[in-house]
Amino acid sequence: MSQYSVGQGDVTVTLSWKDSNDLDLHVKCPCGTEIFYGNRKCSSCSGELDRDMNACYCAGICSRGDLCSPNAAIENVFFKPAKSGIYTLSVVYYSGPKGNGGSQSNYEVRVSTHANKNVLVINGHVESSGPRQCVEVGQYEDSQGIGFLQHVERNFPSWRNIRIVDDGCWENVLKKAWYQVASRMSTFHGFENNTPENFRTLTT
Repeated sequence: MSQYSVGQGDVTVTLSWKDSNDLDLHVKCPCGTEIFYGNRKCSSCSGELDRDMNACYCAGICSRGDLCSPNAAIENVFFKPAKSGIYTLSVVYYSGPKGNGGSQSNYEVRVSTHANKNVLVINGHVESSGPRQCVEVGQYEDSQGIGFLQHVERNFPSWRNIRIVDDGCWENVLKKAWYQVASRMSTFHGFENNTPENFRTLTT
C-alpha cells in the first residue's frame, strides 16, 4: 500500500497480488450493499473503492502506470466512519491469463482497522474458471456497538429467523429470579448485594 496513494478508514480492506491478471475485490458491507468496480461507493456505510488495478494490460508500459502493475497490484476499499456489523470479503478472477499471469493467481486480503491497530490477513488463490473463479475469502465483524441480531447472524447462522421480544416479560422474569438468589450469592461469594427492591414486585 505504501506504493500507492489510497484511502484508509476505520475499516480498510486491501487486496494485493503479484501478476498481470485482473482480479477484483468485492466487499459486502453491513447494510447489504456490495462495493466493487461496478459500484464503487456505499453512502449508507461510508465505503468507497478507490483503487482498481490491472483492468488493462500494456506489456509493462502503461500510460496510466499507477493503475497497472505486473508485480504489485492492489485494490482498496475503505470505510470512514465504519458502520458496526459484518463485512463479507470476496475475490474474483475477472480477466486473464495475461502478461506474466497464469490461470491461477495468489492473493492476500488485508483488513486493517483504526489506523492499523488491528490487522487480519487472509491468503488464498483464484482461478480463471470453475468454482474458484469467485471466492468468498471470509468475513470481518466490526463489533463497536454491534447489534444483537447482527452478532447472531454472524456467529449462529441457524438462529437467523429469531425475533426480539420487546414486551419486557422475560427481562422481568430474570430480574425476579435474580432477586431471589442475590442474597445467597452475595453471602457465598462475599460481594455486596445491591439488587433493587422493586425487582421483587415486578409483574411477569
